[in-house]
Amino acid sequence: MAEKKDREHQEKSLNDQQAVMWKKDKELFETEEKRLQDKIKGINSQNADFLNRQVADKKMRVSHPGMNKNENQYNRGLLKMINNKRKTGMSAYDGASRAGAADEE
Repeated sequence: MAEKKDREHQEKSLNDQQAVMWKKDKELFETEEKRLQDKIKGINSQNADFLNRQVADKKMRVSHPGMNKNENQYNRGLLKMINNKRKTGMSAYDGASRAGAADEE
C-alpha cells in the first residue's frame, strides 16, 4: 500500500514538474510571438510611411512640374544653350559632324 502511495506521489510530482515546464515554454513562446508581432508592426509602419512619402512626392511633382527656382537658376545657362540650338535646328552632334567635315575639306 505504501508503495502505491509512493508511486502516486512520484507521478503527481512528475506531472507538476511537467506542468511547470509547459507553463515556462508557453510564456517563452508568447513572449517571442509578441516580439515578432511588434517587429512586424514596426516594419509595416515604416513601409507605410515610405509609401506615403512617395505619394506626397508624386503629388507635389504633378502639381509643380519642372524644376524648382534654385534648379532653374543653376541650369539657366545650359537651358539657354539648348533652347538656342533647338531654334537653329542644330544639335550637339550636328555641330560636331559639321566641324569634322570642315576640317576634312
